[in-house]
Amino acid sequence: MADAGYFFAARQDSWTWDKLTSLALTSRVLTHDANISDINNMLRDAAATALKMPRLDTMELWNGRRGVAMLFRYQRARDGQSAIITIRGTSELALGIATIEAWDVVARRHSHGRVVVQTSLIDPDVIRCHGDAIRQLGVSTEVVRPVSLRQILSEHRARA
Repeated sequence: MADAGYFFAARQDSWTWDKLTSLALTSRVLTHDANISDINNMLRDAAATALKMPRLDTMELWNGRRGVAMLFRYQRARDGQSAIITIRGTSELALGIATIEAWDVVARRHSHGRVVVQTSLIDPDVIRCHGDAIRQLGVSTEVVRPVSLRQILSEHRARA
């Protein structure tokens, strides 16, 4: 599985994704023990990349393993509402001002106004495997088919 950091680092200024409407990537820096500046740097790189995706509706960056889960989700504004950034995980994540400003630029390019940041916490004890992380974070079904997610969770229960 390719890490989001590699995807954003490989991006060329001339590249555009004119038809892309959604993107979901894992990121190893989205953990409770990661350096917050590494997280914010990656999220600013993600915003710069999102500027090259004129039809982007949703970008999800996530990570999950036993006891640890984190989701960053950008959703384009709809019906005159603000664009939304959702931060959901087993630990808090404080976005830097420059990171929020970078995503405000994306929101203005894609629609109107600024982003609204919504946060929520998950109990780390309910994250027993990456399948639990996917389910508890509410990661889009594009990451894994529902039948595959059920199989992942079933296999984990059988091993536990």
